[in-house]
Amino acid sequence: DEDGVNASAFIFYTFAHDLQVNSLVRNLSRQYRFSSYPYNGKTLFMGKSTGKTPDLYFSQYGDLFFFSSSKLLVEQGIRQLDSNTSLLKQPDFKFLYQTKSNSAQVNLFIQLKESNTLLRDWFYNYKNPCWQNLANWTALDLNFEKAQCDMSGVLQLKDSTLQFLNLFSRAPARADYAKQPIPANAAAYVFYAIKDYASYYGNLKRHW
Repeated sequence: DEDGVNASAFIFYTFAHDLQVNSLVRNLSRQYRFSSYPYNGKTLFMGKSTGKTPDLYFSQYGDLFFFSSSKLLVEQGIRQLDSNTSLLKQPDFKFLYQTKSNSAQVNLFIQLKESNTLLRDWFYNYKNPCWQNLANWTALDLNFEKAQCDMSGVLQLKDSTLQFLNLFSRAPARADYAKQPIPANAAAYVFYAIKDYASYYGNLKRHW
């Protein structure tokens, strides 16, 4: 999320119904000097780093625990919860949320159209128009096994005409044989394939 005009930071949320915040403070007391203050009826903890690690801010709201290196984002998280609004009330996200796998170890949701606000940290040309026309949401289900991570998901397109998906109409499912020679210690594996290129190209000319 954004933390001011020219900076960005991350806030992390997790369910922690049995978390003892005071015990957490004690366990981290060697790395941080803690203080706290009330904010909107909740207690916000501030940890001043005693080393080179960033300062730490966190709070607990019911069964939800959240922390960040930005005090502003933790305060904003409390206000957001107080407002009783949710992403699930947004039709676009709610539609994508329903595709998640309940058996996946991790459900990851990324709002691509807002991610360009974070690109300034890594790309000097983050204002390039190509970064301004991204899709909306993508959802990934992650499962970890031994030395690999399996991902599957759905991307929510901005094309309201649905012409993009029509490019693959009547196209047979592709067979993935390329992974067979990939060594077991490969860092990543990305594979794009179209089994029936003639049908794909015919659809491409008709819609584009």
